[in-house]
Amino acid sequence: YEKPARVNLRVLKKAGITLNKLLEHYAMVTEFGWQVLERDDTARSITVIDLDGIRLRDFIGDVVAFVRKAAAFTGQHYPERAGYVFV
Repeated sequence: YEKPARVNLRVLKKAGITLNKLLEHYAMVTEFGWQVLERDDTARSITVIDLDGIRLRDFIGDVVAFVRKAAAFTGQHYPERAGYVFV
């Protein structure tokens, strides 16, 4: 269950965390899930992306850029693991 609108990117940027660093963290958590928590190669994910709180102006900002890049990452590295994605 993901709530991208709840991520305070301004605070993260002030702390020196870039969008790329956030994506690296996302990749690490995803890899941990598939390599440690669920090692069965036939397992599939169910992802819910809750867009509540995302405003029209967010679609040109970092929040949507993160969602797009995270989706591209999982699509590139784990296409066989995607079961369902609900937006």
